[in-house]
Amino acid sequence: MFFIFFLTNKTKAQTSSDTTATDSSLLKEIESEMQTTTPVNNPQRGAASANPDISVIGDFQGSYNSIAEKNFDFYLNETEISLQSVVDPYVRADFFLSFGRDPETHKYGVDVEEGYLTSLSLPAHLQLKAGKFREALGRINPAHPHALPFIDLPDAFVNYFGEEGLNDEGASLSWLLPNNAFYQELTFQVTSGFSETPSFERNTGNRFIYLGHLKNFWALTDNATIEFGVTGITGANDSSHTTNYSCRRFNV
Repeated sequence: MFFIFFLTNKTKAQTSSDTTATDSSLLKEIESEMQTTTPVNNPQRGAASANPDISVIGDFQGSYNSIAEKNFDFYLNETEISLQSVVDPYVRADFFLSFGRDPETHKYGVDVEEGYLTSLSLPAHLQLKAGKFREALGRINPAHPHALPFIDLPDAFVNYFGEEGLNDEGASLSWLLPNNAFYQELTFQVTSGFSETPSFERNTGNRFIYLGHLKNFWALTDNATIEFGVTGITGANDSSHTTNYSCRRFNV
């Protein structure tokens, strides 16, 4: 019995020694592979920045009318696709495509809601924008419909500037005033006048729409702000192109 026990212990000791030698050999091979492995090059950020920021917003609307032939109606009113990207250190591009529903035919059509280039490196806190854009008329007109806190535009706005507001081709120059007390921005815009509204007729000559806007913004607390703006706009307002319409607005 003693002889058998001795052989067993000897066999176990030999197996343990072989396992230790094998583990040491594997560790050396792993360390050698780690030292000779070529490091992976991380992709440069410049290549990824060439891809634009893309977003899709759907505007679903529903209504109920107790006296209509069809009491309840629910539909996709508009789909907006935005493509925004910094083209280079000097220019940013913003394009907004709108797939809207015609309320009469109930068919969908595509339109370029906005498409413009914005400068990023002009001196003296200046910024130039050129293309088709929503004009800086108060707080309502620059915002897209889905960003407004209400469904229907105020009648006071629609009666003067229409359901779509002022959205035209032209150029805009804004200046961030050097005011340390609060945020203050002055904007001057010239547009072609091709968009027809209740206040402005479609321009067929060289009479443009001119707009100036002064924005004043205060941060009262971390959760409270106040904005006060002054806007002046003038442009042709009759088919004979002999008179102008001028408007001055205040917004808070």
